[in-house]
Amino acid sequence: MSIAKRVLVGLVASSCWVGLAHANEPEFLDFDKENIYIGGGLSYNSLSGGFDDAVGLQGFAGWDFMRIGGLTVAGEAGVFTTGSFSYDFGGSESLEGLYINGVAKYDLTDALWVQARAGTNFSDTGAGMVGGGVGFRVTESISVRAEAARYGSVTSLMRVDVVMTF
Repeated sequence: MSIAKRVLVGLVASSCWVGLAHANEPEFLDFDKENIYIGGGLSYNSLSGGFDDAVGLQGFAGWDFMRIGGLTVAGEAGVFTTGSFSYDFGGSESLEGLYINGVAKYDLTDALWVQARAGTNFSDTGAGMVGGGVGFRVTESISVRAEAARYGSVTSLMRVDVVMTF
């Protein structure tokens, strides 16, 4: 491809990118009650190394702080307990901790979204946390979300949360 064609393609691509970026300019949200949520739920957890699965609990609070088109970005902090894992050869192990995640939610419809999370946790499970799932708005202020997540050495095979916005 000649230099003139490359320059022309570059100019067209740049103008399309600038137009797209301007049309989807980020909206930074205020720290007020409409953008804050709290919730809690149950998780079905697995721990590697010969343990039986366990049912755990979590509670959290978050702030939706930015929107770009149908994408909402939130910060979320919470506490969790994995429940009691039983060893195959006797004894048990339970892990508790705190987590801080960035959460990205993309609206599919007015009531349905997909989400992904990434962050860190402060526990004996390890340092990282990643996950993803779906959410469903039941009423204007109540939502239910289901996801799978990995907390270091613990895998939440299914995590179901009820979320309340103000």
